[in-house]
Amino acid sequence: MARKSRKNTVNTQPEILNTAVYIRTAQYIRLSVEDSHNKGNSIENQKMILDDFITQNGNMRLAGVYIDNGATGTNFQRPEFQRMIEDIENGKIECVIAKDLSRLGRNSIDTGFYIDSYFPEKKVRFIAVNDNFDTDAPSNGDKMLLYIKNIINEAYALDIGKKIKTQAQQAMRDGQYVSARPKYGYLKDPNNCHKLIVNPDTAPVVKLIFELFNGGMAMNEICLQLNEKQIPTPGVYGYQKGYITSEKSIGSGLWQTMTVRQILMHEIYTGKLVQGRSDSLAKKQTAVDKDKWIVVPNTHEAIISQEMFDKAQERMEQLKKKHDNISVIPYTENIWKGKIFCGECGRPLHRTRFSRVKTGFAYNIICLTNTRYKRGGCDNSSILETDLLNVVITAIKTQADGKSAAYISKLLFDKNIPTPAQYKGIKGNYGSRFPNCKYWSISTINRIIVNEQYMGMFVMLKQKVQDVGSTKMIKRDESEWIKIPNHHESIVSKELFERANAVRRTFKQPNKQQRSYPLRGKVECGCCQHAMDYVPKKIPIYRCSYTRNDETEPCYKSEIPESSLNQAVFDIISKQAEILLNIDDVSKADTAQIKTGQLADIEKQIAACQKEKQKLYEHLLTEKITLDEYRQQKQEYDTKAENYRIRYDKCRQSEEQNRLKIENRTKIVQTAKTIKKENTLTQALADVLIEKVCVYPDNRLEIEWKIKDFCAENTAVIS
Repeated sequence: MARKSRKNTVNTQPEILNTAVYIRTAQYIRLSVEDSHNKGNSIENQKMILDDFITQNGNMRLAGVYIDNGATGTNFQRPEFQRMIEDIENGKIECVIAKDLSRLGRNSIDTGFYIDSYFPEKKVRFIAVNDNFDTDAPSNGDKMLLYIKNIINEAYALDIGKKIKTQAQQAMRDGQYVSARPKYGYLKDPNNCHKLIVNPDTAPVVKLIFELFNGGMAMNEICLQLNEKQIPTPGVYGYQKGYITSEKSIGSGLWQTMTVRQILMHEIYTGKLVQGRSDSLAKKQTAVDKDKWIVVPNTHEAIISQEMFDKAQERMEQLKKKHDNISVIPYTENIWKGKIFCGECGRPLHRTRFSRVKTGFAYNIICLTNTRYKRGGCDNSSILETDLLNVVITAIKTQADGKSAAYISKLLFDKNIPTPAQYKGIKGNYGSRFPNCKYWSISTINRIIVNEQYMGMFVMLKQKVQDVGSTKMIKRDESEWIKIPNHHESIVSKELFERANAVRRTFKQPNKQQRSYPLRGKVECGCCQHAMDYVPKKIPIYRCSYTRNDETEPCYKSEIPESSLNQAVFDIISKQAEILLNIDDVSKADTAQIKTGQLADIEKQIAACQKEKQKLYEHLLTEKITLDEYRQQKQEYDTKAENYRIRYDKCRQSEEQNRLKIENRTKIVQTAKTIKKENTLTQALADVLIEKVCVYPDNRLEIEWKIKDFCAENTAVIS
């Protein structure tokens, strides 16, 4: 074969011009739904191309892989792309590589912005491998070809989207069900995914809803009955069956009037296929006029009759007319929307209006659990809006008047105002160890007072990920925050907010030295399980401040001198160290050591079984034994070898356990020797031995040890 000349070989990949030792490089991979049929655009293929490119360019170091699977290229609101942008902002990425320009995006304007403006501004290179494009290459000075490619990519996306939409609309007209999930009450036919069949589990629920409503029952009563029967909602049922994959999509898990109304108004239950009720406009789903819906009759089995459906529509129309005939006086603006929750059940509270003879209209803040979700499901009563407003204003004005956060926390507790943790913790979406804590802490008060959102300011990007791949978040510098004024209705005025923060008591010590004391971060209150504060008075003490506002708590004003606690803990440690050092041969294991020779003997027995099986096979080949004899004797040797292996594993396991025991005993003895050299409890000693110390009001303490089996005693009474 003739050797190919290298003179005319064209390099299809951009030449790396950066002379830095290492270039922190990010791989960006995107696969949209319309591209999924193209194997060349598969995630695996894109990853392979980008890996090869980095391998061929030795000065590139992989800084991260960002994969948007199933994301359209027509916009840049993609999770992984936004994460990559955040890493660029944090200076973690110097170069971005993609398979081609279309993987970056199919929107010519936005794609051009990132290539022409954003990446150069951040001093980040962009390389499209298959398009031979590199923002640092001199050959890319003429951008005309780049613009043409971006326009072609955008036109391709628009054309594909239009074809998919047209095809789906034609399928709807042909009576095919095109939605990804079956409507509640139905299943997809296993032999035809575009056909619906009745679901025997949920169809009776649909029929029951129509029967109850046509019988005169109100929608909230229907919800109560369904919830009391513990019938799964459409969201919960779909999640159980795998139709819905996100827990956020199942809602509260209880039937609501909106869900019942949607079922009552959907004609699909009469055997008609009703589709095209919404359309995508500017990336958002918008309702379509009823005369443009695509309705095909008799496409599947009906759950209810047409007469039952028409009767339900007639009753809803009557209720609507009755409501329209009532002269409605508009509600005043609801400043609590999205901000107040029930302290008992955790659900959002509802603002209602009622009439008073003398004063006119008044507003109540109530929980709807008992009337809409479950009878007896919540013990919370209503509160007048004026009373709630007075409490909030009093708290803020108190701070503005120079009152301390401790004073405010006591005031809120006395008025039985639920804490933020009580509101959110019951719903399970709060990360605190104490989701039902009822005591207002000073830190909570201060966080509310400095939060600009209460004066209508929307604040974003206050935190960032500490390191690549880490889940730990750290606070950004305030100059990096994004603030949008007048974003929502304010609760307090700007003047009141600024006045409260101007007089807020803060104590800052620029050159403050961190205090060092033996049990730092290890002392907890045994009653409420909260950390006890270290108070560096003339005689330092540990104090439980969590329940300082509640005299009924057993740990109210509970405190203990630091010296007494340290001495009690050290006495326990010293006593145990003396016991350990007086035991003979403490470093030896309690059980006998397994000799190495015993393991070797077992290994020889296993090898002998293997040799016997080999001889047995040779005898079979030379016809010294029959096939049945071979099978029988081989089974005997296999059983014997397996028994030897079991013995061997047990011996090895026993030997390992003894080794660990010796190591643990040795560690304990070394620690005991260290203790005997000390005269008092030190921080180094506490860090080695103690996990935490729980202190009770009766001067009893419990110790949780770090070293296993160090001490059988873990309780003491402080004199």
